[in-house]
Amino acid sequence: MSKILAFFMAGDRFMVTLFAILLIFYGLETLNIHQAAGEGMVHSASFPRVITGFGLLLVLLFFIHRGTKDLEIVDIKGKIAEEIVDLMPLWLAVVYVACFEYLGFLTATFLYVTVTMKYLGQKTWQGSAGYGFGLTVTLFAVFYYGLLGELPRGELLKLHEWLPFLEDIRSAITG
Repeated sequence: MSKILAFFMAGDRFMVTLFAILLIFYGLETLNIHQAAGEGMVHSASFPRVITGFGLLLVLLFFIHRGTKDLEIVDIKGKIAEEIVDLMPLWLAVVYVACFEYLGFLTATFLYVTVTMKYLGQKTWQGSAGYGFGLTVTLFAVFYYGLLGELPRGELLKLHEWLPFLEDIRSAITG
């Protein structure tokens, strides 16, 4: 069992295995895309299915090319923990995207930037929160007022209800 785990988890094989798992989920989601009326042989799900197929082919070629060379007996638990720590910015981004709709743009972006800045070496939480606040306000202004985009308001904290002047500013800009 440990040799099988080592085959999929040793070195850069861990990232390729994660990529394969994501591709499989992506490919399975294409089964939920139904063909619209009037579409021929090529339809909405064709491109994602082609991407999935080519991606899985690349994964297969990677494992065939590597074979069993570069496999060393490693501490799998330690290696996985090390990889998880190395991928922390990716995990933070995944959590940000997952919470984006529920928390809303303002809250999710502030928390994401604050935690990411602390992880990247900001000395204090107050400094990280300052960066988080500044970047959140800047991005909000660009997307909400500048580009007139609709951003998720969130279900947990109704900040737009607490800050009604946000709509007043937008109304004044759009005229």
